[in-house]
Amino acid sequence: MKRLVVASLVIAVMVAGFPMVGSGDSGMATETDTAGEQSADLPGPSSAVLQLNDTDGSGNETERHRNPDDRDGEGDEGALGSWLSGRLADKLGGGAIQISEGQYELARNVLGDDYDKRLEQFIEVAGDAGNTTAEEKEETLRSARDKEEELIDLRQEFEETRAAYEEAVENGNTERARELARELVALADRIEDVSADLKELLAGVESITGEDLSEVQTTVEQLQNESTAEASEIATRVFESTELSVDIANERLSFLDPAVLTGQIQTVDGEPLADEEIRLTVGNKTHRVETGPDGEFSLEHRPTDLPLSTDTLPVAYVPEPNSIYLGDETNVDVTVMQVEPTLDVQSVPERVSFGETVTVSGDLSVEGIPVDGVPIAVTLGGERLGTIPVSDGSFERAIEIPASVPAGEQELSVSLPFAERALAGVEETQTVVIEETNTSLSVTATQLNGSALQVNGALTTSDGLGVGGQSVDITLDGERIGTVRTQSDGSFATIHPIMPDEGGEKVQVGTTFDGTGSNLRPSQADTIVTLELVAGPNEPGGSGGPGGSGSLVDDTSLLNVVGENALLAGAVLGAGVLGLVLIAARLSRRPDNDGPGGDGTIRDPEPSAERETNVLDSLFDHATTQLESGDAESAIEASYSAVRRQFEATIDTGQALTHWEFYRAYLDAGDKSEETGESDTEDALRDLTETYERAVYSPGTVQVDEAARTVERARRLCARTDGGVTPSEEKA
Repeated sequence: MKRLVVASLVIAVMVAGFPMVGSGDSGMATETDTAGEQSADLPGPSSAVLQLNDTDGSGNETERHRNPDDRDGEGDEGALGSWLSGRLADKLGGGAIQISEGQYELARNVLGDDYDKRLEQFIEVAGDAGNTTAEEKEETLRSARDKEEELIDLRQEFEETRAAYEEAVENGNTERARELARELVALADRIEDVSADLKELLAGVESITGEDLSEVQTTVEQLQNESTAEASEIATRVFESTELSVDIANERLSFLDPAVLTGQIQTVDGEPLADEEIRLTVGNKTHRVETGPDGEFSLEHRPTDLPLSTDTLPVAYVPEPNSIYLGDETNVDVTVMQVEPTLDVQSVPERVSFGETVTVSGDLSVEGIPVDGVPIAVTLGGERLGTIPVSDGSFERAIEIPASVPAGEQELSVSLPFAERALAGVEETQTVVIEETNTSLSVTATQLNGSALQVNGALTTSDGLGVGGQSVDITLDGERIGTVRTQSDGSFATIHPIMPDEGGEKVQVGTTFDGTGSNLRPSQADTIVTLELVAGPNEPGGSGGPGGSGSLVDDTSLLNVVGENALLAGAVLGAGVLGLVLIAARLSRRPDNDGPGGDGTIRDPEPSAERETNVLDSLFDHATTQLESGDAESAIEASYSAVRRQFEATIDTGQALTHWEFYRAYLDAGDKSEETGESDTEDALRDLTETYERAVYSPGTVQVDEAARTVERARRLCARTDGGVTPSEEKA
């Protein structure tokens, strides 16, 4: 089984890494190109992870990354793992360089969905090794990507804030300039923290993948230093620096024995901030105090959530946003002692049901002294329902009973969820009976374009209250064909492919909610739909053609083949290699299959017209499913694969072509006169190719509605059985 997974991943990376790499006019040298623009190599210094190697020694042609097809191929897990780790490193390095160039959207695209796909494939191949588990590897690689995305957001915000600051200065808006300058200082501090975390994670990625990320770390450090330098320069120009000094009377402190702090705030030139209300933070608590003539102050601080391990307590002066002063921070030595608070909770109703609200209220104090500013956690049946803030010793909130708490006797817990803090954790519980609630399902179904059923409905209580977040099974003539999740108002909508056998055929569409794991009773509903037969490409008014004929899922369809090996399908389909799944499935069942040819193309011995129709049907079925799930890129890849398969006979070059090479080969194949309407086909194929390019190389730039139009355009292209002779067809 593992060999099959590796083989399928090899096929996946072959397509992602070799035939789809742009060449010729396409100019696709990187995955960060935007639609309609000529691509360029990633800007910035040459690095191990971003190196572009000559393919022929001439220096004129480059490959973006290592091609696993150049390695041992079948079952070579080490080579595949090495290629995948290189791809992940490329993306982390490319993202960092795009940040340094101020290309934030491109940086996000580099770290987009394809990173997740490659990560899943890498973890599948690499597995557990040494002292690092697969889960730990995945966590490190995913955290590195997330932290880099956080750096993207911060650097973009920093740049936008700096531009706004410069505009405020130019307009003479001094107060606004001070506010923005203060934001720049805060952003620089956050960038410093995130950069430090990212460099640590990159070191972990190096250990896992064996890739050299030293230049990526250098780029991250340069970004950090640049932000700090720019913020410091502006702060020096705008603000007056201050000095904060603090003393503590008692180093051993607790909630009952609060810290008594005295201190002074003045400028670096010794000028006191006299007779002013200032804001000080002690730990994570904010205090407002009045200064005296010499800038002196005093305050008491009762610790609540301060960890017992704390040995230094930070105290900071935080100026108002439009103040002319820059803040300062110092520390005092402390030892934190723990005390146990008293929690009193008011009783709640003994019996409740879904949708009802329960008021949870009570008091929290220590020896009669009210506690303030801590969260009270509420759980029911082990499920966290939320938190309630404590204000001056009291808390109160109405909480709605969710469907996810099972019916029967359940424990309602109200607690201060602290451990090893200045306040000890405390909890009170009550027993509550969760009663079952009757539900009702409604359903309607409509045939769409002859090739799909749109199923709509709603799950509600018997009182008409919508039930969200629940799974509803969809059946066709009693056979389960899918599951849909209800929206917050209980409604649901889904689309499923169909292939009617004959006109006037009646099918029963059923919906079932089983209520498992909830306090809701099961329910079901069904409806009858009369199907219409759709004309296929070879039989006007009859059956056949993509998305238009046969049973719901033909026994020879891609979906059934994939169903025989779900793990293989997940690996292949997840990589977008839809056009090669049949070949991968045959490899798993026949030792004497026809594999990739010497030129990189896939050979299929004399496929019948019926079989080809089944393949196209399945590709469009998958495209429809991806549209339903909101995956625009995968839907476009599937429909493009169908068009490529349909038009291959017209071109028949015997070579593996990129998407633009394929388009030009079509233009060069045969006579293309105006009278044949071929220009319509050429325009449609060009539009499809451009959309495919954006979907593959700039993820996130194609919306679902545009993808739906693209899939429909691909269906019409596939209906032109001679490669394009339907001039009357309206262009999308």
